[in-house]
Amino acid sequence: ARLELSAAAWARIDNARAIVCRIVANGERAYGISTGLGALCDVLLEGEQLAELSRNTLLSHACGVGEPLRDEQTWAIICAAVANYSQGKSGLDRSLVE
Repeated sequence: ARLELSAAAWARIDNARAIVCRIVANGERAYGISTGLGALCDVLLEGEQLAELSRNTLLSHACGVGEPLRDEQTWAIICAAVANYSQGKSGLDRSLVE
């Protein structure tokens, strides 16, 4: 089946992204966006550090054990992620959801 998002869902995704972009552009302090995580929450990040934070956060959550998932399982996980992103709380770029 084809997964399609409503115009309202896309608007929420775009709005959240605009908020993140504004925070970064204005140098505002926002946990996990312009600061480190956990014990580093008081460390304000700039420039390349912001990209490194995103990459390192992704890699720190990436793991796999056991047999590879079946295609149906993988698609179910992707659909669940897209449903989560469509709530407009993630701040990620539309291209990632597409």
